[in-house]
Amino acid sequence: MKYMAIIGAASLAACVHATPAHAASEQILYRFSGDDGANPYAGLVKRGQALYGTTYNGGKYGAGTVYRVTLAGRERVLHDFGSGQDGASTANPLIYLDGVFYGTTYLGGNAGLGTVFSLTPDGAETVLYSFQGGSDGAYGNAGLLAANDTLYGVTSAGGTGCATQGGCGTVFSITPGGTYAQIYAFKGALSDGANPGVPLIAIGNTLYSTTLYGGANNAGTVFSIGTDGTENVLYSFGGAHDGRYPNAPVRQVGHLLYTTTEYGGAFGNGAVARLTSAGKEHVAYAFAANGANGFEANSGLIMANGVLYGTTTGGGQSGCGGYGCGVVYALTKDGTQSVVYTFQGGNDGAQPWGELIYADGVLYGVTTSGGGTGCGGSGCGTVFAITP
Repeated sequence: MKYMAIIGAASLAACVHATPAHAASEQILYRFSGDDGANPYAGLVKRGQALYGTTYNGGKYGAGTVYRVTLAGRERVLHDFGSGQDGASTANPLIYLDGVFYGTTYLGGNAGLGTVFSLTPDGAETVLYSFQGGSDGAYGNAGLLAANDTLYGVTSAGGTGCATQGGCGTVFSITPGGTYAQIYAFKGALSDGANPGVPLIAIGNTLYSTTLYGGANNAGTVFSIGTDGTENVLYSFGGAHDGRYPNAPVRQVGHLLYTTTEYGGAFGNGAVARLTSAGKEHVAYAFAANGANGFEANSGLIMANGVLYGTTTGGGQSGCGGYGCGVVYALTKDGTQSVVYTFQGGNDGAQPWGELIYADGVLYGVTTSGGGTGCGGSGCGTVFAITP
């Protein structure tokens, strides 16, 4: 659907250093049934004793929902997308600013190309902006960043570049009151990157993220951009051992930036990459050929107690049609990887997506499928908690 470091030649052993899985307890907080939402792709936001998130499908109109799940497992749909021009099909996390949630939708709005919306905790939704598909962008395929009382985001298409492809995407700003401004339009191809699809982060006054495609080898980039629109390609992936198609945001850890790639790495199953502020890249971990430690890393990393945690949408075991149902994994700073939990594809969920969050010693996340027999038999997804 949707798509800084010790430098030098890394030995193959360093790239695949992994330890066996260790036992971790998983608790399913909620299993979606369809009417209450289906297929959550977005990470969660924790407020008090409740988790807030979005689903891509399901709900009253089949166009996704915003929901709340308490830590005790009680779910409430706060908003059903698809009624009028309020937006549809969000795969993006919410952010919370001054008592209000903000987010984007991939579709819907008055042009059908996505929206930026606000939502009060009791479910009152307001469309702040509808993308028109021109220079302003199209398809809000990433969550927002709040910095200095302004919201920043990206669109995966639209803008003024890549005219024959419907645009290569944009970086934009919008105020909580709905005043929109384009900051940058990607040119794509072998230039500055194309099709951003994950949230920005801010380090000082500079924004950072990834593009899925484009760059010198059309295998994606890590880029930085000032709020004045000055863009710099920090790193262009080569498409081979260094990784290919980064589909995850970057994470700052000390003076380093970490991200993950869906493919590439030593065995083609994805990699964890780290970069210096000068753009020097090193593969911190390459997912192994047999997929036992996961493959296709589509989520960013979080840091908890000095360890990085992430998910893969495939691998782990041979379930889910032989593809594997995905894993939660841990990665130390020296590149030692271990599987924290392997999804089985049944009631425990399958295909985790979106960044984990960590609170009070527990990792919280979502799976896009599994959790039951709904949604055509594949399950409508889950909200889970894992104590690593």
